[in-house]
Amino acid sequence: VPIVLVDKAQVTDVLVRLPLGAAISGTIHDAFGQPAAAVAAGVVQRKVQNGEVIMVPVAGGTIFTDDRGRYRVHGLVPGEYVVSAMPTTNLVAGAKRLTDQEVDDVLAGRMTPAPPGPTPPLRSAPTYFPGTTRVAEAGGVLVAVGEDRTNVDFRLEPATMTSIEGTVSTADGSPLPPRTSVMLQTV
Repeated sequence: VPIVLVDKAQVTDVLVRLPLGAAISGTIHDAFGQPAAAVAAGVVQRKVQNGEVIMVPVAGGTIFTDDRGRYRVHGLVPGEYVVSAMPTTNLVAGAKRLTDQEVDDVLAGRMTPAPPGPTPPLRSAPTYFPGTTRVAEAGGVLVAVGEDRTNVDFRLEPATMTSIEGTVSTADGSPLPPRTSVMLQTV
């Protein structure tokens, strides 16, 4: 509502109501079911623009989980969000979490640790709530004004990582101009 003031006029008792921001929180677990500490957890807002679904970055939308694997993103406007997690450490295929007793036995020399196998390392791919590596299968989390959505928990999904190499050129084989971007998208 516009407020029109004439010269030297004063308006008092203007009340501006600020809506409470929403929050999304939960626990992220590693592939062994244990709380995953120091994992980059993030949210992006899912919107429909011109009939196409787009992901809009959120200011302050990426944080790290604490030592209990917990995260909380707050100050969100009402809408639908996609929650993701990206670990900062790698997992090894076939790795087994040792019990406290097994660690004690190895340190005391009562047990020899198994040699590492030839299995390639697994790296956790970005995992999306409710526990998928495919963004198209990510579940949306709806929040209303001031809503505090808790228990948005999920488990990191390990995946064998690969790389793609190639040359991008024009139809006649000429190189592309400098600063040309190449983007990959999963389907």
